[in-house]
Amino acid sequence: MHLGRLRAAPARAAADPSGRHPVAEREEGAMRWMVCWGMSVALGACAMGGDRRGTAADPDGGEVRGPGADAGGDAHSEPVASDAGADAAADARAPVDAPDGGSVTCEHRVCGGECVDPRLDPRHCGDCDAACGAGELCDEGACHVGPVEAWRVDYGLGRPATPGAEQLSDLAVDPSGRPYVVGRGRAPRYLTPDAVAGGFVEGLDRAGRSRLLHVTPMFEGTSALPLAVAVGADDRYYVVGSVTGPYVFDATHSAPSEAHAYVAGYEPDGTMRWLQASSTTPRPQIDLRAGELYTALRHQDRPYELGGVRLISEDHSGCDIYTVAMTTDGAVRWGRGGLGSGTGLAAAPDHVVRAGFESIATGGGFFTQRHALEVYDRDGDPLSGYRALNDHGGARSTAVAEGGGVVYLAVLGTDDAGWVIQRYVDRNLEWERQLGAAIALSDITVDDAGRVYASGVVRDGVSFDGVSRGAEDEGFVVALDATGATRWSWFHAPPADSLNTRIREVEVSGALVYVWLEYSRYGGARVLALRQG
Repeated sequence: MHLGRLRAAPARAAADPSGRHPVAEREEGAMRWMVCWGMSVALGACAMGGDRRGTAADPDGGEVRGPGADAGGDAHSEPVASDAGADAAADARAPVDAPDGGSVTCEHRVCGGECVDPRLDPRHCGDCDAACGAGELCDEGACHVGPVEAWRVDYGLGRPATPGAEQLSDLAVDPSGRPYVVGRGRAPRYLTPDAVAGGFVEGLDRAGRSRLLHVTPMFEGTSALPLAVAVGADDRYYVVGSVTGPYVFDATHSAPSEAHAYVAGYEPDGTMRWLQASSTTPRPQIDLRAGELYTALRHQDRPYELGGVRLISEDHSGCDIYTVAMTTDGAVRWGRGGLGSGTGLAAAPDHVVRAGFESIATGGGFFTQRHALEVYDRDGDPLSGYRALNDHGGARSTAVAEGGGVVYLAVLGTDDAGWVIQRYVDRNLEWERQLGAAIALSDITVDDAGRVYASGVVRDGVSFDGVSRGAEDEGFVVALDATGATRWSWFHAPPADSLNTRIREVEVSGALVYVWLEYSRYGGARVLALRQG
């Protein structure tokens, strides 16, 4: 049921905190639509879509150039199709032979009988036959070593930080490589009548343009807040979130007053398919593998049943965090666990790994804690492996990620090695690479080729390849190959009025690397895409 339309605000100039990129905001007349399902606009989830504008290099063709945002109003910057370079391209237009024997007009440059874009083509970078070197990228007609920024989208980013600025909780990609952003905000685009804020899941295309905005209204005394998302090849998506009940999602789905967590499945248009609400406490972790969902839920009572299935608790002190397996139709298959916290979850083809910490009795009623892993097969039975985690004196922090059938751990040990990246094949250590103690690592991700990417903040000057060097308080992303050697590194300096750049998460799909970052002293967040060779 179509319940209304929202008109975007007039365009206005906005200040990019870095001072290095052009900025654009909504244009006059840009339209947006919002659909709400359920009993009324004030109850249930809404989905929005429509025209989102900005600028950046479009990896799928054309051009969009990265915008920023100011701190006022609805400061969500919007990628816009750009006409930059159109006049120059017109001078180079020429007929090109078409396969059917006719001809078509080339909008860029004809090189060797082929229509190419010399701004982006590494074979003809800036001119015909001016090829970039191995591993180099072409951007604006010049060859570069390492990644270049393709586009950016800001979520309430600006100074001063305000309570209404967007707060993100997850960045994910779907199987086709499109990013999804999860968070909450108080800007008009997230509000429905009587709502004080809105939780949201926003789906972008590979050029940074919005194609889905699913808003979950938050009211005084009752609310639902999405925390993390996983997306299937059919564009159905799955959310784990927190809820203060009773909460009505739509006419057929609601959470009772005792609920604190929910896991839900949605159609591509945002219609809720199923809901599993419980009195557990959610973790912002959810993964989808081979038609099965994995998430993490915390509860103190033992025994505990979820969806009619009894969760198996290990004999640990404190609250248990369960690794829970569900079907994509919402049925609970099994739940097992006992680690008192959760720092990561990754589903491999034949097993699932969750990082957390365990409590160890030291005598006299005292306990100490150390990080550990839970490893289960697809039926919930414990598996061995990943024991090299403990080679560094018992990890103080751990991240885990999977891709291409390979699992990586990022381990901060109690020895002097600092952060170490470990690569596991069939749960056995293949190699490890020391990144050192001069960084604070925040996240790792793995591409389809089984190569790892790590992100975080530089604590002291550091170089991962002996050439590029990051300064203190800069954010970083480093890409390693399958042997652990550095492929490239990227550093991002904070604005002059910020203390540091905090890179929260990194995701990858093909040539695009997606980064979620924040600046200290700033409100909001930024999602940007890096184009790698």
